[in-house]
Amino acid sequence: MLGESVHPDALPKLARLEAPKGSIKSPDEPQFDVPMFITHLNNVECNEAETAHFECRVEPSKDPTMKIEWFINGKPMQAASRYHATYDFGFIALDCTHCYAEDSGVYMCRATNCKGSATTTGTLKCLSKANLYFDTQHPQGQAGLQKVEEAERAFWSKYQRQVSEKEITYPKPVFIRPLQPNFAIVENQLLHMEANVEPKNDPHLRVEWFLNGQALGEASRFKTSYDFGLVTLDLKDCNERDQGIYTCRAYNKVIIGILSWMTQAVGEAFTTSTVVVTTKDTLIEGTQHPAGEMGLEAILRMEESLRRHDRMIPDEEGHPPVFTTEFKSLSNIEEGEIVHFEAMLTPVGDQTMRVEWFYKGEALKASSRVRTVYAFGMVVLEIVGTKVSDSGDYTCKAHNKWGKAECSLNLEVVDRAHGQPPKFTTHIQSLDNLPDGSSAHFECTLIPIGDPNMKVEWFHNGEPIRNATRIKTVCDFGFVVLDIAYLRDHDTGEWVCKASNKYGEDFTRATINYRGKSGVYTDSLQPQSLDRIAELEAGKMKASADLSPAAAEPPKFITHISNIEQLVEGQSAHFEARLKPVGDPNLNVEWYKDGKKLPSGHRYRTFHDFGIVILDILYCYEEDSGVYEARAVNKLGEDKTTATLRCASKTGLILTPQVPRGMEGGLDKIQHMEDTAWMKKDTVTAEKVGIPPKFTVPLANIDSLKEGENAHFEARIVPTDDPRLKVEWYWNGKPMKHSSRIRQFCDFGFVIMELSPVYPEDSGEYMCRAYNDYGEAVTKANLSCDGKRSIILESQLPKSMQRGMEKIAQLEGLMMKSPDMPTPSDIGQPPQFITEPKDQSISENQLAHFECRLLPVGDPNLRVDWFHNGRPLGAGTRIKTINDFGYVILEMSGCYSRDAGTYVCRAVNKHGDASVQCKLDVTSRGAINYDPQATSQFKDCTESIQKLEQSMWKKEDLKFDDEKGSPPRFVTNLENVSDIFEGQSAHFDCRVEPVGDPAMRIEWFHNGMPLAAGSRMHMMDDFGFVVLDLEWTFARDSGEYLCRATNKYGQATTTATLQVKSKHGVDMNSQLPKGMTAEKLKELERGPLTERYDPDAELTPPKFILHIKDAKLEEGESAFFEARVEPRNDPDLRVEWYFNGNPLQSGHRFRTSFEMGHVTFALLHTYSEDSGEYVCRAVNKLGQDITKATLKSRAAQSVVMQSQVPKGMKRMDFATQMEETLKKYCKEVFLTQEDIYEPEKRQPPRFVTQIKDMLELQEMQEAKFECQLAPVGDPNMKVEWFFNGRPLPYKNRFTPIYDFGYVAMVMGWVFAEDSGEYLCRATNLYGMDETRAVIKSTSRPGVIYESQLPKCMHSLEKIRELESSWQMHPEKFIEEEKVRTKPEILRPPVSLAVQEGEWARFSVRISGYPKPRVMWIVNGSTAMSGNRFKVWYDGMFHLDMPKTRQYDDGKVEVIARNALGEAYASCELKVTPRQDDYRAVLKNSPKREFISLNLYT
Repeated sequence: MLGESVHPDALPKLARLEAPKGSIKSPDEPQFDVPMFITHLNNVECNEAETAHFECRVEPSKDPTMKIEWFINGKPMQAASRYHATYDFGFIALDCTHCYAEDSGVYMCRATNCKGSATTTGTLKCLSKANLYFDTQHPQGQAGLQKVEEAERAFWSKYQRQVSEKEITYPKPVFIRPLQPNFAIVENQLLHMEANVEPKNDPHLRVEWFLNGQALGEASRFKTSYDFGLVTLDLKDCNERDQGIYTCRAYNKVIIGILSWMTQAVGEAFTTSTVVVTTKDTLIEGTQHPAGEMGLEAILRMEESLRRHDRMIPDEEGHPPVFTTEFKSLSNIEEGEIVHFEAMLTPVGDQTMRVEWFYKGEALKASSRVRTVYAFGMVVLEIVGTKVSDSGDYTCKAHNKWGKAECSLNLEVVDRAHGQPPKFTTHIQSLDNLPDGSSAHFECTLIPIGDPNMKVEWFHNGEPIRNATRIKTVCDFGFVVLDIAYLRDHDTGEWVCKASNKYGEDFTRATINYRGKSGVYTDSLQPQSLDRIAELEAGKMKASADLSPAAAEPPKFITHISNIEQLVEGQSAHFEARLKPVGDPNLNVEWYKDGKKLPSGHRYRTFHDFGIVILDILYCYEEDSGVYEARAVNKLGEDKTTATLRCASKTGLILTPQVPRGMEGGLDKIQHMEDTAWMKKDTVTAEKVGIPPKFTVPLANIDSLKEGENAHFEARIVPTDDPRLKVEWYWNGKPMKHSSRIRQFCDFGFVIMELSPVYPEDSGEYMCRAYNDYGEAVTKANLSCDGKRSIILESQLPKSMQRGMEKIAQLEGLMMKSPDMPTPSDIGQPPQFITEPKDQSISENQLAHFECRLLPVGDPNLRVDWFHNGRPLGAGTRIKTINDFGYVILEMSGCYSRDAGTYVCRAVNKHGDASVQCKLDVTSRGAINYDPQATSQFKDCTESIQKLEQSMWKKEDLKFDDEKGSPPRFVTNLENVSDIFEGQSAHFDCRVEPVGDPAMRIEWFHNGMPLAAGSRMHMMDDFGFVVLDLEWTFARDSGEYLCRATNKYGQATTTATLQVKSKHGVDMNSQLPKGMTAEKLKELERGPLTERYDPDAELTPPKFILHIKDAKLEEGESAFFEARVEPRNDPDLRVEWYFNGNPLQSGHRFRTSFEMGHVTFALLHTYSEDSGEYVCRAVNKLGQDITKATLKSRAAQSVVMQSQVPKGMKRMDFATQMEETLKKYCKEVFLTQEDIYEPEKRQPPRFVTQIKDMLELQEMQEAKFECQLAPVGDPNMKVEWFFNGRPLPYKNRFTPIYDFGYVAMVMGWVFAEDSGEYLCRATNLYGMDETRAVIKSTSRPGVIYESQLPKCMHSLEKIRELESSWQMHPEKFIEEEKVRTKPEILRPPVSLAVQEGEWARFSVRISGYPKPRVMWIVNGSTAMSGNRFKVWYDGMFHLDMPKTRQYDDGKVEVIARNALGEAYASCELKVTPRQDDYRAVLKNSPKREFISLNLYT
């Protein structure tokens, strides 16, 4: 063994490597600040069943310790599947799915980490569906709905467990019969107390008993009960300790609804009674003492003295009264409630104690509503049926011969029906010593809740808070919240919340003490460097002191600036000189041009340092030519140097671009400005040669338009290029009002107006008026629109089912019986087929449809059966039978060859039977379909595939011809499948040889017929395995299945049987609950029967027993007329309505009803045009009668001239509001309280301040005229503005303001043509006043030469270098001016053929300069972007029809036009009608004449 190291010199190195290394210091964990919400929670308003989404953002976003909590109405949010909260990278979100009204409230999000927390709040208002649907939608009304509900409850009670009823809201409890006030009983007697309380059906009502303020303990002697509103207390074997004050408290949960938000509160009621128990001193009333009565008296005196001594409490002897518990004040008590106050008083049992009550310093008067009790140390005050006058301070004074005591309380009763002043029930809390970067959260509660006049304001240090993104306020559901994110230094101070309404106001206040960061760090970050800095600064000061004597000399230019003679406009000029002394701090250098001080500007760059003086003038103009002088001045003298600059100008207009390549987009803007200038010149020329307007094509009348369709008016007018031409539309002589239904268009000489959709009220005369400075032209047309009825009585079914509509109408009672329909007498006749089904011959897998008609209709005992080849037709998913309204139908889908045969329909009732028959022939197909399934477009493809397959088969045939083949042989046979039920699967399999024979063909047969392929059947043949699977089976699948294998050498077969047990196709057992029959159910569904018509009853002419009455309404209100007429059961009685002598037109606003002699007419949303005489006429075969009434609908003013000040606002409140409003607009308020409008004073207008001139405005600057006008609040005051004596035209740049006496005109930007005199005129019923001022606006040059780049961009110098180089070689960058050409269609639109409802798009490519304007015309009507058409441009012009209709079929034209000419192209659109069922869309189709009914005949 070697004991020494081979490499001794390596041992120290190994020791160093093996030595333990020092632990690597882990990096410090990141420190995060206090949470801060950078965006607040959003407020959400939604409907019931919708999803509410809240979101906000918080910083720091990467803090792993951040904890997010959610609160609802101050309580933590409970976990539920409907709430989904997320927090990821500072993004916080909360989704509440399927909201309910109970989810409404205040939602608060709290973010917490180790440094602190922050909160933000938002509100959710969920509108319940119950607020949207108040009435039943059942045709028979409330009675029918109740019957249906009873039937449903009976049905569900049989098959389901009882469903709990909807929770009912109950009011707070009230004792309708209180306890007996006093009870005096003898010891050992029974005590019975009882009272009655409402609501007696409230399951949440609870009752508690108290004795002398303490809960009544449990004992066998006490028995309490509460049953159906009766509250009782029974006490057995009463003794002395049971006496005292008994209090019964009843309480429940009260649901309070504010807006759409519900909350729970506790309602309670009290009733008290005083019980005194008299003890029995002895049982033997007669004396047994030997001395008789005298001895007995002596004993009694002795016992009495002993009893008084025992009963005297040493602690209470000689003590003054003391209230051990005090009364609790009550506030916000609703008028009519019961209030209960109680307190405890010692000493107990003091016979000298006297208790008195005082109200507002006076003795409380006795009343039946007021009850006071003092017994056993308890003092009670009860007031029943409180009133507002009971509010105030109550004092209870107790005194005995040793002293006195008193206790006070306060009662506040409010009349919520007439409003109450606001009051903060909880107050905001002060926040002190908040750390840097934290947030603040104030929260309080306020009553009354839901007051629409409540106004909540926040103030900081006496000033209203300003709007800011970091501050969010919430006031809803009685919660008042203020959130402040990332506090700042100026947020420190007092914060006040003020709540006010028209009944009063209240305040709550708190303070914020915030420790923000200091603005300046006074401590040095490098204290060791201070000495070195001091040395360096001392050396500089010494050097400057040494230089100061040398610098004390007057300035002198060593070199002078040089003249610049040949400078081209756009180049830069450079002046440079040298100056001494160099280090003089008092030396000042100034530049002058032509003796005037050089103005400052971004083109002038000056430099003075190190004795060098420089002036650079960037891209000079001809105006910069002149004498430039540099003047140097200090305390000892001055010096100057001069030079001349001459700059040669270019042509007057620069046509070449002044921007580098890649920025040529500015040319379009310049070109647009130049085109605008040309248009102005053309306008000036047109003014000289102007012509009046003239309609070349007038408007055309539109007749027989139906409600809901579109109306299109179109005319043509000249001149087409007059910019002063104005077009106005009038309806029945009145100007057309703006509406979303109305679209107007005037361009290219076309004048168009479209109404979509139209209503009957739109009928009338339409006039188009065009005018300019030289005249006017007018064209008129009439529009006639027929309204729809509120109920569609015409059948929407195809002709083959028209009789069914009459049956429906008869069942619903909406129409009279038709003579063609079967009468009730038909019910008692045997069945009779009036039509027979027709024989049919169809192919396999097609639909077979048999239809016939049968009488009687509506016989409940009629039974219809179908038979196939003498056997009853089995039920199945393929077979559908219908027997209703006299129609008998049999439909079989996916017919097989086995379905062929004779079908018999047999009808049976109590009176006989009848039958008809028909035949069905089904042509079977092969098991395999060899025909190509491709469409006609791919026929060539199918032939190619067949050729490839044939070539493949030929090759394989050649291959196998060399081999020796063998016939097929089944190695394993099929096995029988039995005892399976309908709906289960069936499986057959077997094995066949030879394996891999490509000529092998496998076929399956069922009962000797080829097995048809279907979605239920799956066949497989691979590697010798042959499989047949039936996914689900029917009874008809039972039978023998044969599998046959065939090749060119022979064939083999194997068979098996399948047995399927069928289920009942139709459950014939009754599904109705016990006691409910089919006849009774039909009666319930039919609703209450009306009185039967008695044909033998004597008929009389109609007579109105109740007439319609006159009505006076405001525009927009609904009118309702009702009357009663006799005889009410006359089937020939007819009711008609007339308006001003004309039959009343049908429309969606008119709703008429006549049922059981009750005649009603409702007119929804009246207009002034509806005013007039309404006549209701009742007619039958014997005569007629009428009733009349007048309707007056007062038209609403388009401008509300009346004062909007609430009636309850006092003059002082109005003055305060006026002053607050004026302070928002101006600093000084010159209007006083005397300037408020009063009708008695008849005050004329008076401008308290005048508008002022503005003479130095630049183009594109903002201008504002403002003044103050009296009287304030005059409803007849009219303010108008005039410009140069003419009314100021309406422009979006002009914003007039008239608010509480403040009059202003704000101009967003001004142009040079806005210069002139402006006049403001105020007019009322008593006079007029005016004020005027002048505006002078200086226009800007047409081309902007100043740089539009930011100052910090260094690319500006590069642009100047490029521009200077272009000036040196201008010929290389001169571009030719773009040639102006007329429009030319490069690619015309292509004709299309689409199916109805599909998308159609037409595209066209057009060239031309200036860019042409394009108009599309469809069937002679202009197509504008809207619901039907989409017009857009992306280099090509497009017209889209998202949903084509049959009436779109026709010609599509496009016109392109600019100032040089126009181009035209057209194409065709072919719309093929759909071949499917229209019944689902019949009511929504705009034109019913396009519906093809021959599809159903």
